[in-house]
This record gives sequence, structure tokens and C-alpha cells, in this order.
Amino acid sequence: MAERKRFTPVVKPDEDYTKRIERKPAAQKFMFREDPEEIEAPMEAVPAKDDKRQAEAPPSTAIEPSDEQMTEGAAREPAAPKSARSVDTPTTTAKLRLHIAVPAELAARANRAAEKARCPARKVALAALNEIKPSLLERLNSIRYGQIEPERQENVGFSISTTWQIPAKTETHLKSELDPVGIGQVNRLVSHWIRGQFLDHFEKYLKKLGH
Repeated sequence: MAERKRFTPVVKPDEDYTKRIERKPAAQKFMFREDPEEIEAPMEAVPAKDDKRQAEAPPSTAIEPSDEQMTEGAAREPAAPKSARSVDTPTTTAKLRLHIAVPAELAARANRAAEKARCPARKVALAALNEIKPSLLERLNSIRYGQIEPERQENVGFSISTTWQIPAKTETHLKSELDPVGIGQVNRLVSHWIRGQFLDHFEKYLKKLGH
């Protein structure tokens, strides 16, 4: 086996090698030199991405609420207490159902008027009834049972039916005067009473129409 070669340690510095290292240029000593012109010239700051986006974004403007949003906001307000709403509550009403038979003679005249008006004959009769409706509603508050004369209706041409809204106090009066035991005859008796008032007016109404 070959023996390793032994290295002789250096115990004396080589003066020639040291002189060669000292004669090398200063630039090879890895020193950074600053240019005076670069130091004086200020560097232009480069805006960051976020700054650029903010510059391009349009200025924010305050958006005023629309009328619909204001209306919706008002609708969400709490309702007024019952005591405040009771003042504006309309009067309670009741229904009065009327059934009126028209005699054959008046029905024939109503048919001729309906041909000219281009509507059913019952429509002509209801139009005549609506003319005297306000006065009839007022008189219902003072009607008496003795004023009603139920009669047998013969030679009926056609009948009209309608429903009126009456105040609750009027209904109370009619029930106490015409139906004291509550057998349900208010509509029938009132229909008889209104029929007597209506037929006279309907005849005059048809004369105005030329029939």
C-alpha cells in the first residue's frame, strides 16, 4: 500500500506573493462606489397597485334615497294605536238585499228603451232606481210597519235584485220596527215598500226616454 505524501507546513510568509496582492486595483476589492450625480437626483416614487386603482376609481358620490325607498321606510313605521285609529274608522254598515218585481206593462216599455240604449232592460230599471236611492235611504230611518202594504204581484214582466249598504243604526231600526222577534223578514218588507216608491218613478223615467 502506497504511503500518503506528507505536506510540508509553511512556516515563513512569501513576501513576493504578498506584494502581488497589494498591487491589484482597488475595484477588485469588492467596494461599491456611489455616483454623486445619482445621489443628488431624487428618485421618482412608483405608486403601488392599490394607489393606482384608487386614482383610476371615480370619486364617490352620496346617493340620496329614492321616493320609493322613502315610501317603503314610511310603510315600515309602527302602526298607530287603536285609540288613534278609532277616530277615522268608518261607520259600520250592513247589507240590505232588495228584490223588486216590475209589472209586464212597464217591462215592455223598458224593453223598448233598452233596445235604444243597447243594454238589458234590467239595467234601465236599476238606473232609474239609483236616481231615487239617496232619498229612499234617508227615509228608511223613519219607516213604520203600518206604511208597508204587501200586495200580491201578478203579471210580472221581470224582476231586479240589488244589495244596498246601510248604516248599522238603520239596520237596528228596521229590525226593531219590522222584525221584532227576528224571523228574518226585513228584506222582504223593505222590498215591498221600495217597490211602491220605485214604480211611480220608473214610469216617469221611461217617459223621459220617450217610452
